[in-house]
Formats: sequence, C-alpha cells, structure tokens
Amino acid sequence: MHIHEPFFGAFISILIHGALQVLKQDLADSYEPPFKSCVEQGKASSLMCAYNLVNGIPNCANYKLLTTIARGQWGFQGYIVSDCDAVSIMHTKQGYAKEPEDAVAATLRAGN
Repeated sequence: MHIHEPFFGAFISILIHGALQVLKQDLADSYEPPFKSCVEQGKASSLMCAYNLVNGIPNCANYKLLTTIARGQWGFQGYIVSDCDAVSIMHTKQGYAKEPEDAVAATLRAGN
C-alpha cells in the first residue's frame, strides 16, 4: 500500500504555491487519522509527501510529520518518497530552499 502524506487531497487547489496554517488540534483530529489508519491498520509500506507547505514548512521537509509523527508515533517502518517535483519546487516555486541542494538536504533531514 502506498499513500500520500497528510493534506494532499484536501488541498489540491493550493498544490504548488499553497501555504496552509493548520492548528495543532485540527491536524490531530481531522487530517492525521486517515493516514494513521493506513499506517497502523493497513500496514502501508510507503508514504509520499505532498507539494504544499503546512505552517510554513513543505511536507517533504517536515521532520515533525515524516519522522516524529509517521515513524515515531505511528510506527511507520517503510520508505518515504517525494511527489514528482516536490523537492524541486521547495527551491524554484516556494522559496523555502535557497539552492537546489538545500532542498535535497532538507528533505533528507526530514526523513525521506
């Protein structure tokens, strides 16, 4: 089973440039449960981080989502991949990374 990391489907309209501000409670109550179920009950073997930013951090560079929550809290042991150009746009479109190499480094540090 392969699933997208939180926020992909609900926020397709802000796919590349989108920056969401999500309260911690909303994240835990509304967005995480379906993905948590896929990991814990469905035994997902991979996760794919989405393009958008959540609270100023691109999903693919978000250590809290990928490592602390998915791996730590949910016990995910599979592999995490980036969606198509998600790493590239951290530099080219979102301005999160100064250089392309910085985008790659941020992604690797987050747990991809």
